[in-house]
Amino acid sequence: MQRNPIRIEKPHPGPESLAEVLAQLFVARGWGRRTERSALEEAVRTAVAQTAGQAMLPLVSPGRLVKGTLELWVRGSAALAELSGFHQAALLQALRSVHPVPEIRKVRFKNLAEAPAAKKGPPGGKG
Repeated sequence: MQRNPIRIEKPHPGPESLAEVLAQLFVARGWGRRTERSALEEAVRTAVAQTAGQAMLPLVSPGRLVKGTLELWVRGSAALAELSGFHQAALLQALRSVHPVPEIRKVRFKNLAEAPAAKKGPPGGKG
């Protein structure tokens, strides 16, 4: 059995574009997720300030955004009751306007006191 002597070589694609190299670097280092996370945190701060006031800012921190549902961790049951009872619809509307992609369809409030004891602060965020 003899091998085919014809050899097909692919032409060299040339140098990679800088945009492609940077995109690969961002994915490898996870910088894209950090940027996305900081944009979400800024959107939550803006929306809470617009709807509930500046006094609520230190009490609210974003959790995970999964399938259109954003978890908001709230410090204190009184703040949790106020946000979920009086500001939920306006907060959702404000979040949609300042953070259109990915779409936030629902807001779920969680009490930070009920967070798992092993973790300090809100999951997925600074704490």
